[in-house]
Amino acid sequence: NAGGVTNTLRIYFDEIRDITTKYLMAKQWQRKRQAAEVFSAIASKAPDVMSTKANEIMGMLIAELPGRIWEGKTSLFTAVAKVMESSAKDINVAMGVVTVIDALLAECARTKSDYRKAALEALDATLVAVSAIDGVDDDIIVPKIVS
Repeated sequence: NAGGVTNTLRIYFDEIRDITTKYLMAKQWQRKRQAAEVFSAIASKAPDVMSTKANEIMGMLIAELPGRIWEGKTSLFTAVAKVMESSAKDINVAMGVVTVIDALLAECARTKSDYRKAALEALDATLVAVSAIDGVDDDIIVPKIVS
């Protein structure tokens, strides 16, 4: 029942977001992975609910990308892609979208092949989502990818 899921998420989203944020900021990689999976699921099942906090959630996900590659870190890429696909129009183009693309490009340069592949897939999904937004200036996006 998609309507029931959306309504439930709409009612409890703030509480879910608070708990999931704590998990994302935890030191244990298992919790970080679980948090990314929750944000992915919310973005997939209730994009209208996710859109209200898309900038904030995207900022938290992107902040977790740099640093050591831990088992399951690729779930962050899935979450970034899902949030972009569901809420690209709600993310600040000048700062948010550019920051996301920069972060994904940096992760695409990592040496671990599975990790790099996941980063490239997230970048692809992000670029497709961004290209669908009216008014996005290609002069901001294209030079980042070409350089």
